[in-house]
Amino acid sequence: MVGASVADAADSASLSRGVAHLATLRGMTRTIAQRELRNENAKVIDAVTAGETFIVTRNGEPVAELRPVRSGRRTFISREEVAALAKAGVRIDRHQFRTDLDRVMDQGL
Repeated sequence: MVGASVADAADSASLSRGVAHLATLRGMTRTIAQRELRNENAKVIDAVTAGETFIVTRNGEPVAELRPVRSGRRTFISREEVAALAKAGVRIDRHQFRTDLDRVMDQGL
């Protein structure tokens, strides 16, 4: 009976890893303690490089989000570029703008 429970535990752990991996693929985040980040730094960074996102906690309270950097997306637009766009009379579709914002912004923060 003890052997069966050890096998069941191993199957459960394997399933848990599979579910965690599947959840990550769907955009969910993993929560890790600051100590785990410190002790498993290389593994966590490898996971982030692979696309995973982590919420880091200290004493059970979320303190940081660790996620991959989006390549190819600018985060800064110069004043001159904004002025040139305004001068050109570029129209922004407010519905598309809102859809884009909702897609990239985490409303849960």
